Amino acid sequence: MKKIFVILLSVLLLTGFAGCGFNVNDGFNIDDYNDTINNSDRIDVIIDDKRVDMISGHNNIEDFVNALKLDEWKIKELPEDAKKDAEFVMYKNKTKKEGSKDNSTKFIQVAKIITYKGINYVTLSIAKMEFDFKIPEDVSDYLNTFI
Repeated sequence: MKKIFVILLSVLLLTGFAGCGFNVNDGFNIDDYNDTINNSDRIDVIIDDKRVDMISGHNNIEDFVNALKLDEWKIKELPEDAKKDAEFVMYKNKTKKEGSKDNSTKFIQVAKIITYKGINYVTLSIAKMEFDFKIPEDVSDYLNTFI
């Protein structure tokens, strides 16, 4: 009986390792993070560590997120020769504690998209994770309008 169990377990393990394909998109759904990006209060466009543009206002941010076509992004390994072009840093208003006397607006970074020169790739940093994506050419062209 013990021999049969060991053989069965071995067959299952070998089938699991050899027969099951692995797709880098398995277990990751960018739609899970769409709300984080869409609910940003401000998006800074950064080039060479300088803010060159800012997107704010609910309608402007919604238009920006819709233009990204997040559902068409595909996880792909970033080419080794990729050179950073711009960063789109998303911020959310920090929630003020009730009774706080501090009236200043504070922002916390919730996500960042890094674009690369001459290629249709981005890196998305969100929720302490980082993913590289191949993006549609029209999305890349749209992002380049801010540069």
